[in-house]
Amino acid sequence: MRALKEYGFEFLREGGREGSNHTIFTNGKLNIPIGRHKEIDRDTTKLIAKGFIS
Repeated sequence: MRALKEYGFEFLREGGREGSNHTIFTNGKLNIPIGRHKEIDRDTTKLIAKGFIS
């Protein structure tokens, strides 16, 4: 999450329904759900990279 903040992303909201285990970050164009785990999964990492490339 620290890296997202360094690239201009900020907290938007807690994701989903009750008991959700995701936090949503945004840079104004792209919303990224980040699981509350120690590691970010490969699909989320690809989504973040794709957002910076396009």
